[in-house]
Amino acid sequence: MKDEKQAEKKTDDDLPVHDEEGLTGLPGQDAEHLRKAEEWFIVAAQTGGADAECVLGTRYAQGAFGVVDYVKAKEWWEKAAEQNNLIAMENLGDMYQRGEEGVPQDRPRAFAWFERAAEAGLPTAMERLGLAYLSGTGTTVDVEKAKEWLIRAAENGNASAECTLGTRFYEGDFGEKDVAEAVKWWEKAAEHGDMTAMANLGAVYRNGEEGLGKDETRSLEWQIKAADIGNEAAACTMGGEYGNGVVGEPDLKKAFEWSLKAANLGDAAAMNNLGQMYRDGNGVEKDLSRAVAWFQDAAERKHSGAMANLGWAYLKGEGVGQDPKAAEHWFVQAAEAGDPEEQAALGTRYTQGAFGKVDYVKAKEWWEKAAEQNHLIAMWDLGDMYQRGEEGVPQDRRRAFAWFERAAEAGLPTAMERVGLAYLIGTGTTVDVEKAKEWLVKAAENGNASTEGSLGTRFYEGDFGEKDVAEAAKWWERAAGHGDATAMCNLGQLFCDPDLGGDEIHVDLETARKWFRDADTAGNVDAAYYLGLDALGSLGRPFETYAEWQTAFRAVNPEADSAKCILREATGWFRKTLAAHAGDTHLAGTILRWLARIARYQENSEGAKDLYRQAIEDGDENAQLELAEMESKGDSVEGPDVMAESQPSTPDMTATPAARNEAAVPPVAVAAPVVPPPADDETSRAEALFLRRARRLKRNGGRIGPDEKKELRELAAELGLSALRREELIEQVEEEYEAGTQGHL
Repeated sequence: MKDEKQAEKKTDDDLPVHDEEGLTGLPGQDAEHLRKAEEWFIVAAQTGGADAECVLGTRYAQGAFGVVDYVKAKEWWEKAAEQNNLIAMENLGDMYQRGEEGVPQDRPRAFAWFERAAEAGLPTAMERLGLAYLSGTGTTVDVEKAKEWLIRAAENGNASAECTLGTRFYEGDFGEKDVAEAVKWWEKAAEHGDMTAMANLGAVYRNGEEGLGKDETRSLEWQIKAADIGNEAAACTMGGEYGNGVVGEPDLKKAFEWSLKAANLGDAAAMNNLGQMYRDGNGVEKDLSRAVAWFQDAAERKHSGAMANLGWAYLKGEGVGQDPKAAEHWFVQAAEAGDPEEQAALGTRYTQGAFGKVDYVKAKEWWEKAAEQNHLIAMWDLGDMYQRGEEGVPQDRRRAFAWFERAAEAGLPTAMERVGLAYLIGTGTTVDVEKAKEWLVKAAENGNASTEGSLGTRFYEGDFGEKDVAEAAKWWERAAGHGDATAMCNLGQLFCDPDLGGDEIHVDLETARKWFRDADTAGNVDAAYYLGLDALGSLGRPFETYAEWQTAFRAVNPEADSAKCILREATGWFRKTLAAHAGDTHLAGTILRWLARIARYQENSEGAKDLYRQAIEDGDENAQLELAEMESKGDSVEGPDVMAESQPSTPDMTATPAARNEAAVPPVAVAAPVVPPPADDETSRAEALFLRRARRLKRNGGRIGPDEKKELRELAAELGLSALRREELIEQVEEEYEAGTQGHL
């Protein structure tokens, strides 16, 4: 809660002054008049007692006679204080607490004067004494004495002390947070006209603090009272509440009016809000020049958000000439104000070259500042930078691990995933499979969908020990529930292949179809292949020969028109898969052979032969056997070209064949057999895990296309592999398949 009464240092104008009417300043006087005025004030002080001495001290502190003279002020306040003038005592305490020219800071002496004034009955000094005991300023910390003196100050009718006391109870400075007690004292202060207390009451009633239900009516009442008597923060809050619809329906006009009032009272946040309104055209006609003017005013008052907005204006050239250097200046100013969000954002801009060139050294500098304030994304960015290594920032996997670990322990799920992976392969730390499992599970349990999916794969591949299909399915289902399309496709394969599901997952083709449909809808490019097989009645059935499939398909679809519709649907799915995996010859060969079968069934012999030949060129040996069989039978009847049919935009899955073979094996596996990677060598383990993933991609449809290469690039970065080594390993996997060796780890 805001407490305007705690500031240790006051301005000269804030010094307490007891004065006669008409003696409040001597503006516009020449040197001779000021000299004579000083003489008369001295005479008055010498004859008028303690009050006159106190006034003269204040005049010297205010520079009323031409120059500020704190030494003379101290001299006259001491004279007055020795005669028990309470204001002089407090002024001396305030001067020693601040320290001024000619009067060195002396907090124990300041405390002594506050104590003397408080014991003599001055409520404002009681408040200062209570705060001194609370913070240990000039004395030892004593919470009970702090509470005692603040209550005495408040009970003596000091509205400032009442507000301060409420804030101390709210913050829990006397022990447990006590909202009810805080509200009690804030209400007393508000009744005595304290606008900060009014604003605080508005805030607690708006938020509905513990033990205090939300009360929008009372909140609005107190905010308006505070704003009406000049509390800029309350006026700014009112602008936000009208803009966000907290007070009835959103009213941008009233939001603008309240923000303008707050800005005119000097509230920097309101100025920034006005700038945003003019920039976006909310509640007022869009005016980029006025937006920049308000941002400038707020920025000059050190509002970090306004500085950042001004930076954006210069970066984009909105309302001001485009100037990357000026943009950098204001973004740096925003970051130097101490806001970790601005520091982290500035680091990211340096990595993007927003100001003309990429600068990883400066990015690191600002990310470190943000990270030291526990900014989680900055910690993660530092870890990622050290793991990769960048220009000016050498690769340092141990330091990378340290930052990932810190972010993970602070609760960042993506960092938990990185820590788990680091423990799994020993990147920047020692291999520890149990810790790897622990951190990956924590990441997944914190709702990270990508970790849920990869965790399922790790259980399936046996990275934590024995292969665990049931646990893999559990995590894939959770990932699928969060929209992970790959996890959906993996589940579909588990439910249609007894070899993949094992004893834990029983074949259930209807469930498999459901997962493949969901995966396709969610954007998985592999699901279309399985849906194509399903349309042909081959989901879960390999149909080694054309004759086997022809017989089964004809038995289920005796009507020519029905068969043609289904064949068209299957063709659409297969063509969708081919388009998604352009350039992947292994998968293309398999799909082209199925398209050849469809053309052959439709008695389009020449089309079938052409497709068989294309499949053979892509290395499909079964296509060569089927083409030879077709040639030997003299198949030459022309028929409709199914390939010419357009792909259905939304295939009707209710039209798929009803009869399915429930004990079947699909032609594509979800994952390759797992052999543990070599131990005690960080690089070897990283390369082994990378090769395993790359080989699995080849087996899972025989593809390493653009999307898969992107996936492998990201994995290589996580594992700390160089770009050159990554491409060498991908090439190795491609060569294995071209040679037919299909190497295993």
